[in-house]
Amino acid sequence: SKQYAIQIYRVIQESVNNIIKHSGASEAVITIVFNKDSILITIKDDGIGIEGYEKTSTSQFGFGLSGIMERVRILKGKIDIKSTPNNGTNIFITIPVENEKSN
Repeated sequence: SKQYAIQIYRVIQESVNNIIKHSGASEAVITIVFNKDSILITIKDDGIGIEGYEKTSTSQFGFGLSGIMERVRILKGKIDIKSTPNNGTNIFITIPVENEKSN
């Protein structure tokens, strides 16, 4: 549906905004793979990482990352974030396709 597509677009848009504003990255790669049962989105950058990420609760993230997490939750998806100081950030998102049919 259009609403489903908009939510996915906004997740990617906010990810790009975060990379530009906060990461200091010289390179970023976004990959979207459509499978029979899911949409897989991978967002990687070579920036400064999210300082203290492993110790930080999701409530302490800024609006951008919190918004991404909330949109993924609305889509009944899963998000996994790996970040290491000065080694970039990798975000892995899996969104089930069957949700799209029910929206």
